[in-house]
Amino acid sequence: MRKLWMLGLMSGLFWACASKEDKRPSIYEGRITVGMDESIAKVMSAATDAYTMHYPKAGFDNQVMPENTAVRLLLKDSVDVICITRLLNEEEMAVLEKRKIKYRPAPMALDAVVLIVHPDSPMSNISLDELKGLFTSDAEGPKLVFDSGNSSNLNQVMGKLGITEFNRNRVVAAGGNEKVFEWVKKDKNAIGFVGYNLISEKSNEATRDLKESIKIMKVNAVEPVKRSILDQTYAFHRIIYLHTLGSAWGVNNGFIRFACTKPGQLIAEKMGLVPYYSIPKEFYISKEEL
Repeated sequence: MRKLWMLGLMSGLFWACASKEDKRPSIYEGRITVGMDESIAKVMSAATDAYTMHYPKAGFDNQVMPENTAVRLLLKDSVDVICITRLLNEEEMAVLEKRKIKYRPAPMALDAVVLIVHPDSPMSNISLDELKGLFTSDAEGPKLVFDSGNSSNLNQVMGKLGITEFNRNRVVAAGGNEKVFEWVKKDKNAIGFVGYNLISEKSNEATRDLKESIKIMKVNAVEPVKRSILDQTYAFHRIIYLHTLGSAWGVNNGFIRFACTKPGQLIAEKMGLVPYYSIPKEFYISKEEL
């Protein structure tokens, strides 16, 4: 009887341990929430869909929001991963230090803020000084149209221009990236600000139509193209980062690794971004006659 009791106890302990093992985080299954800025939402949606194709038991709740909101929710543990176009600032870093969390931002791709105007607009090039004047001057001038009032595009431009305040009668929020295009197509005196990936995805017919419906401005006489973004000669180049506070190898870190290795980099390139990590291209030369 005692042997049977001991056998039952050991069996119970074994299954309890096995149950605990099963509950450990896994990159293969689980559901996480991802916060992302609208300017890069299409790219992130493609990346999360691809991860789910590789690991069908993994799931994502993608939430589009201004990047400052995404950071705030991450620090409150309300989202698992965020995708934004900047590193954390000193105030945000202080929260991590207080919680003794090691900061490991993951650069995923290169992007840029692109200035667009009506096809018939006389504007084709603008200097940083001229653009700064448009933001800060009280004189009449073109509307400066952004997707939202707290977007990564606005943050990027203001940071590059070195300004913290602007003429609120001049800067307007259209309510989304597509609405920026709509505004510019109707207003010949407006300048729109959108993400590079929205006009650079060559395989997408809708993207090509958007690009053909507007004119892209140069900044300091430099056109926003892959080359000028890579060598950082285009003024409004930027890096897209993935952030998580979780250290375990669950879906959050599994997805970040996926996005920063070859599969994710190829998706970023296909969606119009410039891969952060170089992808070696393989060519096979056949000597057989055609």
